[in-house]
Amino acid sequence: MGSVRYKVLIVEDETYIRNSLVRLIDWESIDCVVVNSCESGEEAQEYIRTNEVDIVVSDIRMEGMSGLDLAKAIKD
Repeated sequence: MGSVRYKVLIVEDETYIRNSLVRLIDWESIDCVVVNSCESGEEAQEYIRTNEVDIVVSDIRMEGMSGLDLAKAIKD
């Protein structure tokens, strides 16, 4: 294991799935740390504006801003 920890943001509108992604994956084993989890694309976009994130793991189908819309917004 290296000392680099990639900062991961989880974006999932279903609470059970979001919490499971945070808890059940051994993030440390892949040199990652979950810095936050959001329940919507809008919430994630706001978080990203003020916080450093290396990796976003997002649901594609969410009400409001989809995961694809979020990816485009991050890119822009």
